[in-house]
Amino acid sequence: MSHSGLILGTTSIFNYILVVNLMAYWADESFDDRITMILEDTIAWGIQTAKSRNLLEPWLYLNYALPTQSPYDSYGAENVHKLKVIKKKYDPSNKFGQFWSGGFKLR
Repeated sequence: MSHSGLILGTTSIFNYILVVNLMAYWADESFDDRITMILEDTIAWGIQTAKSRNLLEPWLYLNYALPTQSPYDSYGAENVHKLKVIKKKYDPSNKFGQFWSGGFKLR
């Protein structure tokens, strides 16, 4: 896959893309592992189905990625490097990384 075009590592985002956000809510923490497994299995099924139809765009939307996923990897090494250069220029002391709780950090 080419990681040229947009900084997100995709050139096809304006041609076709379906962003899916699976959300589940429950109160009983004893269901945590089971529901996480169901979500991960559903995502794996979607990825495999898209691959089998030659429709997979392996880009991950940062805000919808699970903690077990690595959304920056889908941007491509060159684009991640560009983002790190920008981060170093505008946030050299990593204030955003320190005060932004949760989420995926650009390290």
